[in-house]
Amino acid sequence: MVLKPRRLLKVFSLFFRLSALAFGIYILVIIGIVLWTFEYKFKRKPTFVYASPFSIAVGANIEELRLAERLKRCGYSQTDSAVPEPGQWSRAGSGINIFLKHCPFKLGAVVSGPISINLDWNRVKSIRLKRSQEDVQSVTLEPELISVVPAPGELPALRRNVGLDEIPAILIDSILLTEDTHFYSHQGIDFGSILDAIKANIKAGRYVQGGSTISQQLIRMTILNPEKTMARKINEAFLAMTADAVYSKKTILEAYLNRVYFGHWGQLPVHGVSEAATKFFGKSLKELDPADCALMAAGIRAPNIINPFRRPDRARARRNMVLGLLLKTGKIDREKYDEAINAPVDMLRHSMPHLKTAAFLELIKDSITHDATQSSDVITTLDPLIQNDAESELKKLDEHGIPFYFACLNVQNGALQSYFAPPPGKWAGDATSINITTPILLLPALAVDKQDRAKFSLATQVPATTHSSGTLTLRQAFRQDRDEFMLNIMSRIDSKQLIDVSSPFGFKLIPGEPMKLSPTSPLRVAQNYLTLANLGRRVSYRTMSTNSSDYVEEENRNIAVKPGALFLVNYLLKEMDQLDGKNGSVEHTSSLPSVFTTSDEEGSWLIAYNAENLIMLRAKTDRKDLRMKKIVETFFKPAAVNATKLDAPEGVVFRRICLQSGMRAVSICPKIISEPFLKGTQPDEWCSVRHDAESVRTELRK
Repeated sequence: MVLKPRRLLKVFSLFFRLSALAFGIYILVIIGIVLWTFEYKFKRKPTFVYASPFSIAVGANIEELRLAERLKRCGYSQTDSAVPEPGQWSRAGSGINIFLKHCPFKLGAVVSGPISINLDWNRVKSIRLKRSQEDVQSVTLEPELISVVPAPGELPALRRNVGLDEIPAILIDSILLTEDTHFYSHQGIDFGSILDAIKANIKAGRYVQGGSTISQQLIRMTILNPEKTMARKINEAFLAMTADAVYSKKTILEAYLNRVYFGHWGQLPVHGVSEAATKFFGKSLKELDPADCALMAAGIRAPNIINPFRRPDRARARRNMVLGLLLKTGKIDREKYDEAINAPVDMLRHSMPHLKTAAFLELIKDSITHDATQSSDVITTLDPLIQNDAESELKKLDEHGIPFYFACLNVQNGALQSYFAPPPGKWAGDATSINITTPILLLPALAVDKQDRAKFSLATQVPATTHSSGTLTLRQAFRQDRDEFMLNIMSRIDSKQLIDVSSPFGFKLIPGEPMKLSPTSPLRVAQNYLTLANLGRRVSYRTMSTNSSDYVEEENRNIAVKPGALFLVNYLLKEMDQLDGKNGSVEHTSSLPSVFTTSDEEGSWLIAYNAENLIMLRAKTDRKDLRMKKIVETFFKPAAVNATKLDAPEGVVFRRICLQSGMRAVSICPKIISEPFLKGTQPDEWCSVRHDAESVRTELRK
């Protein structure tokens, strides 16, 4: 069948109309994508999550502070030079020199630049800021980055937006000269550069040069994928021309400089000039010199190939080429060129240190919000060294597949310094047994009642249990057969008293079932023991850091029980063999940890604390070997000279007690410990037991 000319004309007309309509829709889609990208996508910022910053103060011991380990985790390398570069430190004689890196956000006393620390042995004698020649009492280092929470719909990356006016002109010129010489004269695509690239690639017989403009690169890295297909190239060209038509050159250049890829820092990609300056040079943008700017620009084309660590010669040659372009175009003078050309090709060798923080991040995720206009920096209470120490000690539980919770909290302010928990859904870890409240339930027996007398003291003689003979002191009975002992004690205390004393601590006994608790989380149990450690001052645990030392207190700051009785319970939980009244002292024992272990139908508990830290371990196992002693030893090393001590409150006195009789010890008593008493309850009688030589030797051998 032969189509008539008029009908053929109608077919062609319809075809062109449909093509024009499709092209119009395509252009509208292109415009919509560009508008969405610039007005919405580019305004979404990641959230940087940091560990707790650490400070170096006059009087601190650098060994106890573990300064070298902390510097290494923050990306500092040790050098033999007496004048370190940014991100380096050295030790010479009685001093330490550190060149503190730039911190990308403001936080309290965080400083940057060179500092010198004068030591008296390992103790900090003075700290000087070299730039200002000012002596200070303390300096705070930039905190360790532990995670990046990407904006919705984006992948995790290190990126921090800055305005074009904050970027050094020499860095902008370096990037324009290497990536898009005609940026200010083309309309999104540069046909001259494309032609030059084709000729260069044909001549070389392989791909050696690209012709993409900065507009095209921006579109490719933010909207399209990098696959080399004709469809992608066409879309890229139209999107680039549309962006150039809708937005100013300044807007496009600023977006590019905040998005361009500079390499990886650990497992995270580094995007934008601001993060590249901080991570790879340890400097702020304004601190970059021409050599730094040229090296940054040189690496954009192939960051993993033009790398000073992998191919230093290639990195130097490419950097020097950029410096030559800057000299040729008059962007730098001969003096600056000669200085930069002779500068070492150097970048910070840094990778993000390993830190297992999944459970901790789950706790703070509700506190993380995304701001539409600026990056968010979240400073947490997590201490990386404590978190690593805990992970090392808890690996054995992991090897046996035992779910566990672990927390380490600062006693004074409730800061959660370390936290581990099983994945959601594996184990709730709820506590339902009264066993975990045992030390709290002793309070009515130890506290002074309305008649100004206490029912018991730590040295009170109580009937022997089924596993012993004769009489025991309350301390001995608590240690040797706790369950039978507690049943005996609780039978003498009104159940209302038990409920009244446990409720302020956060433990809720179920009315009518005095041996059961309402379910509570392990972390909440740890917080409740903070109250005991603080002698009644209630402090809430927190995961977010503040710029002050203020702690977060709950309502009804103090509980009704007097501090003296709480102090007795804390002292009861100290290990008996560490309370030797002959060789020890109250000052020494006050920093020893109180340790409480128990178990219930869901697993085992460990609670240990002193005046500084509290640790909680909740493991789903009935095994006795939980490495509990090892964990306590790890977190409660022998007290330092300046360790925090919780002094005995008013109304508490100490006596040296014979464990065999519970009375005041004499020189021949074989086992003596220092015990605290509420004033008026201390024994005045001297021990009258005849200790024969053989029994003394037996006790001493024990």
